[in-house]
Amino acid sequence: MARPSTFARLPHLAAVARAAVLIVLAGLPLLALSAAAQPLPVARLAYSAKFLCGAGSFDGSLPASAGEMTVVEVHNPHTFAVTVTIKWVEDYPVSQISIPPYNVTLGPNESLNLDCNRLYLPGCPPVCGQVHRGFVEISTPQQLKVVALYKETMGFPGLTRSVSIAKKSSPFFFFAPFYRHSATFLVGDDVAADGDTIRHETTVSLANMGNSTVNANISIVSKTGVVASFMRILPPNGFAAVTGADLPPAVPRPFVGGVTVQYNDTGFGVLLECEEIIQKHVISGTRAGGVAMSVVEVQPIPLRP
Repeated sequence: MARPSTFARLPHLAAVARAAVLIVLAGLPLLALSAAAQPLPVARLAYSAKFLCGAGSFDGSLPASAGEMTVVEVHNPHTFAVTVTIKWVEDYPVSQISIPPYNVTLGPNESLNLDCNRLYLPGCPPVCGQVHRGFVEISTPQQLKVVALYKETMGFPGLTRSVSIAKKSSPFFFFAPFYRHSATFLVGDDVAADGDTIRHETTVSLANMGNSTVNANISIVSKTGVVASFMRILPPNGFAAVTGADLPPAVPRPFVGGVTVQYNDTGFGVLLECEEIIQKHVISGTRAGGVAMSVVEVQPIPLRP
């Protein structure tokens, strides 16, 4: 018996090869873009994380008994050392650079913890204990893992005492001639036996990364089938979001389901970046106070020369 070819044994690779041939035959070679249309190379990456420190009464946004504290964690996943530049910018009560840029070298698989009490700066000046609100900027030549943890302490019942945020990209699936993204969709309140309310809020964000308009078909689905279907037109560099407001009023809450995003293959490949953000709030019922917490993965911003 003849041994099957590599393409026969790897149908996905064969499909990719056929698509490349079709692109060239259609007169759209990969190098057709002009040099002027290419973006400048990325010199460094910057992670800009929001931070809040101090008593809740310092700007009136929280009750006087509340307190805020931020922890920014940095991890070097590489097998080599990476030197990062850190700068602290305050935006309340005054706008200023609280701590000028300084360098920290992270060894292979080493992590760094930046918080309100210890900013990792040796001999930290008195201003370290005074900063309340602003941004910490982490500039690096290599991609790192940067996570911001936000904590709030409160002493009154009926307030949110626990918050968690899950964020992830939704990869595409290719069902010729369509691209399709799939995301989890949780919406609504669920009251626990002790009187606490568990609230889910989901946002599915869509960004058009291409130079062509995308006509995306959005479907909100449950275990019984499609509960809502509508179109979103995203111009080049356009943005759209799917939230609980897109659920028909007749659909019962809490809702557990998913969102699918589908659009035609125009010959330019995947055009949409799809992310899902799920927030879970625990609102205090009979028990007083507690700690609210949220975790956010900080995305890098490319710095170009």
